[in-house]
Amino acid sequence: MDAISIGTSGMISAAQRFESSAQDTVTGQGDPASNAVDQITSKFDFEASAQVVNTADQMLGRVLDMKA
Repeated sequence: MDAISIGTSGMISAAQRFESSAQDTVTGQGDPASNAVDQITSKFDFEASAQVVNTADQMLGRVLDMKA
């Protein structure tokens, strides 16, 4: 897999985990503190994956510039 696909998969996974823990918070399921931790870590995971995509995009752009 390439870095952009890996980063995109990470963003989707983090968004799903965030949505799930947010839904659990709204419905009162699970421990509220645990749900909050899940939401915070999901946010950081999403940001890290987005940075992977951004960096891979920049690297690809530089490679294409070198070939031109």
